[in-house]
Amino acid sequence: YELVPVLLSDDEVKGFYEGFANAILWPLFHDLLGRCNFDPAFWYAYLQVNEKFARCVLKAAREDDFIWVQDYQLIHVAEYVRRSNEDLRLGFFLHVPFPPLDILLKLPWRGQILKALLAYDLLGFQTPRDTRNFLSCLRHLLPEVEIDEGGPIAAVHLGARTVRVGAFPIGIDFRAFDESARSPE
Repeated sequence: YELVPVLLSDDEVKGFYEGFANAILWPLFHDLLGRCNFDPAFWYAYLQVNEKFARCVLKAAREDDFIWVQDYQLIHVAEYVRRSNEDLRLGFFLHVPFPPLDILLKLPWRGQILKALLAYDLLGFQTPRDTRNFLSCLRHLLPEVEIDEGGPIAAVHLGARTVRVGAFPIGIDFRAFDESARSPE
């Protein structure tokens, strides 16, 4: 693997990371609405930085790559990548809870966030509840989507795109850590 840095200015860090990602999305997705600061400037910084990440992806990606994007800070990367290359395969995993409809409704940019997630080919959530919350939000907020839930992986159809959606719980080997911690060594 080759690491490619995405350099951010102090203002970008403040607006994108400290602002939209951690003063809006993180508290909202954890049901901490009182901690949200819905400053519109944060939204624009978030989009600008996601576009910057997408440009780096496009510059480094080969046609046969599968691009994996991690977490709420980079939801819009696929949307920007798709503007230049429809054929790249893109996956996304959300490491925090996905909120139910009544909480997502508090986000002024909820429709844009949902549509940006639908630019991926595969969406992974931590739990089945998070997957259900996401699909429920789609049903209520984007009625133009069609959802097939015939198994553990749902298929979401929006126009010509099909997005696979499922729960892929991750974690640590607790038993191994516990045994190691209890050992005399």
